Amino acid sequence: MKDEACVATSGLPECALQGEGPTAGFIDGMGYIGASLTGWGAGLLIDKSGYQVTFQVFGSAAILGALLACVLWKVGPTTDHRGRET
Repeated sequence: MKDEACVATSGLPECALQGEGPTAGFIDGMGYIGASLTGWGAGLLIDKSGYQVTFQVFGSAAILGALLACVLWKVGPTTDHRGRET
């Protein structure tokens, strides 16, 4: 039950060593950086190469992301957060 509580509320003192808070902050930060650079990068690509190439690049990235998600769908850690085999 403690593990579920740590996932739900990572602010609990007994969960401090598991790293949920810093991990969530890092992921959120990367999302904010990516969102802020998206408009600039897309605009630069459109200016340099045109809309057709831009749509091909974004479409290829979407397909590549979907394929990667399919490959990694069942991949998971072989140990839990305490280092025990799962």
